[in-house]
Amino acid sequence: MYEKLMVKGVIFLYKPVGLTSSQTLEKVKQKLGVKTGGYHGTLDANVDGVLIIAVGKITPVLQFISRQDKEYVGKIKFHKQVTEEQIKTGFEKFTGEIEQIPPVKSAVKRVLRKRKIYFFEFLDFKNNVAGFRVKCEAGTYIRKLCYDVGEFLGVGAQMLSLQRTASGDVKIEDCVKIEDLQESDLKPKEVLLKNYKKAVAKNDKIQQIVQGKQIYADFFDEFDKTIKTNETFTVYDNKNQAISMMKALQDFSNSNSFEIVAKIIRNFTN
Repeated sequence: MYEKLMVKGVIFLYKPVGLTSSQTLEKVKQKLGVKTGGYHGTLDANVDGVLIIAVGKITPVLQFISRQDKEYVGKIKFHKQVTEEQIKTGFEKFTGEIEQIPPVKSAVKRVLRKRKIYFFEFLDFKNNVAGFRVKCEAGTYIRKLCYDVGEFLGVGAQMLSLQRTASGDVKIEDCVKIEDLQESDLKPKEVLLKNYKKAVAKNDKIQQIVQGKQIYADFFDEFDKTIKTNETFTVYDNKNQAISMMKALQDFSNSNSFEIVAKIIRNFTN
């Protein structure tokens, strides 16, 4: 495949049912004519909804997506007869901080983890199947959540369907379908970095940053003085393009021009 080297960007994609996240990425790369790409937040083949993808030379930006809260709507089937009130009690039981062991087929170690469930809403109920809406911390297994509700109620339950409706600030209405995807749908990498504090590099210091030199306070025209020791922040040029991710070596509130204040985590090629 001939690669379109200038094609790069972030895609807020609607992943359909029937494709794994990896298969979805391959279809996107093929459609755009690129060889490199990645995604954030795996969705199983039988789950549809928001999938954040990056393609081209800005793909490494994905590693800097913070752990984003997720929102879902879905269906849960109960194995024995239950009432709406019982279901609502079960959902309430698993709202707030919960403990969860990842399912057997998960890719992570099966140890007890604490996760935050911000809300777990009852939507509807028919033929022993309930609709729900849930907002949860990243790393929450919704299939396991449904199973645990069934165990708590003593009736057994399983997830029937699931759709991710939001990943962080990205809503399902912001997403494009694979068949409708065009290069004009590509967004700059900066859309994924807006939650980081920022510094703006001096023009005559950018080359030294690119070369991986030690980073002094006087490399910056301006910076957020609330940046703390060990905090990751984004460095921009004067065109507001992100050029580097750095880690602070001291609080920026009391730094001076002659001190080494940060180290480079990753430079971006614009």
